[in-house]
Amino acid sequence: APFRDDASDAVVANKSKTKFEPAESTVILPFSGNVSDFIFADAGVVRRSAFDATDCPTGEGLWNLLLVTDDYPWETRWELRESVDGVGDGAPVASGPPEGRNYDRRTSYTGNVCLPPGRYGIRWFDSMGDGLCCSYGSGRWTVRVNGKVVLESDRGGDSEFAQGDFPFRVTGSGGEMTGTFLIMPRPVDPVLNVELPDGTIYELVNLPPGYDYADVGLVSGITSIGLPIDTVLFSNGTADMNGEAPRVFGRRRLHRHHNDVDETRASGSMNSEQGGGDGGNLRASSLRHRQLATFTGDQTVLVVRVIAADRETSAGETSLGNSIFDNGVDPHNLATQFKACSYGKMNLVKADVSDGVVTVRLPSVGTARGDAAMRNAVTRELNDMFDADSPSQLADYAIYCLPPGTYGGIAYAYINSWLSVFNDRWCESLSLQMHELGH
Repeated sequence: APFRDDASDAVVANKSKTKFEPAESTVILPFSGNVSDFIFADAGVVRRSAFDATDCPTGEGLWNLLLVTDDYPWETRWELRESVDGVGDGAPVASGPPEGRNYDRRTSYTGNVCLPPGRYGIRWFDSMGDGLCCSYGSGRWTVRVNGKVVLESDRGGDSEFAQGDFPFRVTGSGGEMTGTFLIMPRPVDPVLNVELPDGTIYELVNLPPGYDYADVGLVSGITSIGLPIDTVLFSNGTADMNGEAPRVFGRRRLHRHHNDVDETRASGSMNSEQGGGDGGNLRASSLRHRQLATFTGDQTVLVVRVIAADRETSAGETSLGNSIFDNGVDPHNLATQFKACSYGKMNLVKADVSDGVVTVRLPSVGTARGDAAMRNAVTRELNDMFDADSPSQLADYAIYCLPPGTYGGIAYAYINSWLSVFNDRWCESLSLQMHELGH
C-alpha cells in the first residue's frame, strides 16, 4: 500500500497467491490478548511496565501502534528502530509479532510503549510483497506519538511493497526532561552525564564548543539540570544535545538516607580505571579530593549479578555477597575495610531486598550492546522487579557486576552517585571495590 510519508522506498516482489475468502469479509475483530503478544520490546530501551500505559514518565513519549491485519497476516512483520541517518537504520527497540507467533486474520491490534525522545523509524516487511491493502483484505496501520498521528498507511491505494522505512520523531511528554548532572572521572577530560529520574544514565555529547561545566557551577551528583527539547537519547547510552547546553536550575539530595550535603563538601574524584591521574581537569576544588567521612552510619548496598542474552556474570550470588558483606566467611571484605578506614563510623550493610544480592535477567540484551546499554537495562529491570522509581530507592549504593565481554575496562563509577559498574570478576576485587565506592 502507498504511504503518506515521503520516505517510502517500496521494493516489489513479483509473486502471486490465491485469494482468501472469509465467511464474513467485513468483520474486524479486536485483539483481546496481552500487548506482549503483539509487541516485543527491548528491555534495554523500553520500560516493560509501560506496555499498557496511557501516560509516560516526564520526558518520555507515548508511542502507539494500531495494526489491522489483512487475510494473510503471517506475511506481515515490523520493526521499530532508532534512526541514525534519517531512516530506521539503528538498533531495533521493538518488533512484531513476537518470535514464534503470527498475527490473526482481520484483527485490530493496538499497543502503547513509552520511548525516550529521539528519532526513530518503523520498518515494514511483507513476505509476498503485496502489502496490507487492498486485494487481500483491508489491512492498515497508524503510528501516534503523544496522541498525534505521525504516520499512517493509505487505506485507498493498492501499491505493493516488500519493505518500507518510515521515519518519525518522538518528543517527551509532560514538559522538560530533567535529571542530575554526573561526572565519570578519567585521566584527561571527565565524562559528563545526566542521570534521569528512573536512574538511567546517559553521556552528554554534542555540547556547545568549549562548554565548561565548572564555569556554570555544575557539581556531580548535586546539581539538577534540564535537557533541551531537541535532546535525543540513544540506546548506546548517549544523549545528543544538538549543540545546546543543559539548563542549570537546582540541587538535589545525594542519597535517600544521607543528609543534605553542601557543594563545597562534595565527595571528590578518584580516577576511572581507564587510567591514572587525579580525575583530569576538575577545576572545582570541591571535586578534587575524596571525603569518605562525609557519610556516616549504616549505608545499604545492593549487589547485582546479570544474566544477559549470551553470557552471565561469572561469580554467583554467594561469592559476590561474601566479597562485599561481613558474612563471617572472609574477614577481608568491603564492609570490614570501610569500617576500619572510617574508624567505625561507616557501616556497609545489606539492602533490604534479596538479602543484599540479586540476579537480573536480560534475555533481549547481549554483551555486544556494550556496558551503557546493559547498565541502563539493568536499572530498568530493577525498577520493574521491585516496583521502584529508581534503584537509588533500593539502596544507598548499587554495584552492577556485568558479564564478561560487555565492557573493555575493569570498572567505573560516578562522583557522588549511588552506582558503581564492574567488569565481571573485577567485582570481587577488594581494592577496586574500595576505589569505586570512594567516588
